[in-house]
Amino acid sequence: MNSRTVAHAAYWRAALADAELGNGALTEKQANAFWHLRFEDMMSGRLPEELTALLFEKQSAQVQQIDVLVRPLVFTARAEHGKRSGAKPYAIAPLITRATVDREGSIRLDPETRMARDVLTPLDRGAYTIGSMAALDAWLTRHVAAHEANTSELHALGGAAGYLQEWSAYRDYCHAMLNAVCTDGWPANDYALSEELLIEKDEGGKGATMHLLPLYDDIREKQLAAPLFDRFTAEAPAMQEP
Repeated sequence: MNSRTVAHAAYWRAALADAELGNGALTEKQANAFWHLRFEDMMSGRLPEELTALLFEKQSAQVQQIDVLVRPLVFTARAEHGKRSGAKPYAIAPLITRATVDREGSIRLDPETRMARDVLTPLDRGAYTIGSMAALDAWLTRHVAAHEANTSELHALGGAAGYLQEWSAYRDYCHAMLNAVCTDGWPANDYALSEELLIEKDEGGKGATMHLLPLYDDIREKQLAAPLFDRFTAEAPAMQEP
């Protein structure tokens, strides 16, 4: 397997993972499709009973956990003269964290928090962006391991005190990530931070993507001979033998 093939596998893996999480730039209709909760109300580590019931609606009794996606920071476009500009997205919810919810409403955050790819450069000219992939990668390289270790320790602590510390640390981590990536001072006067976070069911977490991502990881790690894959990623078509 040549280096071009490995590079393509890495790119396709990243593109697939980014697409599964969804966009960070939201229309008003998309934003309203989420469940909205005050971040402060989540510090107990438990969802409201009404939302828990909706999540488990139509689920069999054997299902004890539901996968969800949490968008902890939501920015809405500021109005100008009573109207929002159509040139900017209605809302930006750039950070996305997977979590699980049990039938008691307890929510357990995954240690990994991702940033939506559609709001980061490089992108096509004219796209609305808030930062760069290069800045995100640099920050994650320095901070993600310590955050994951700290999250695991707080999970083990449990109880009301553990949930409070976990969600406080989670909020601090998200703000630090965003500040590091948004190097040009975003949101400035364009957007205002909401007091709410967004939650939705993770419909893609158990789909085909969960099998394809490990496949791409395996390709990159083992780099076994794969003539057909090499041909597929070649810059020029292979010569046909007479």
